[in-house]
Amino acid sequence: MCRSAGKPEAAKLWFRKAIYAFATLGDMAAQLFTLSNLATLFLDLDRLTEARQLAEQSLAIKKDLNSTASEIWLTYRVLGAIAEKEQTTASDL
Repeated sequence: MCRSAGKPEAAKLWFRKAIYAFATLGDMAAQLFTLSNLATLFLDLDRLTEARQLAEQSLAIKKDLNSTASEIWLTYRVLGAIAEKEQTTASDL
């Protein structure tokens, strides 16, 4: 909600709170999904290093889940977009 309202800092805070809550509850599927959403937020803000770290963290969690529950395609989409932005940035130099 905050993300679409143009409040990325508020969205970041809520995503992090949700990630913590899901980790505490042991809801790995929800944690994975929220990590991917936060990675997408950082990607949109061109904070590629942070986006990659979050996407990789979600992949690590994915190892303990089956592929249908984890919606792993979201993470791969984020990693693909990060690679594309990194390539564009490198070619601009």
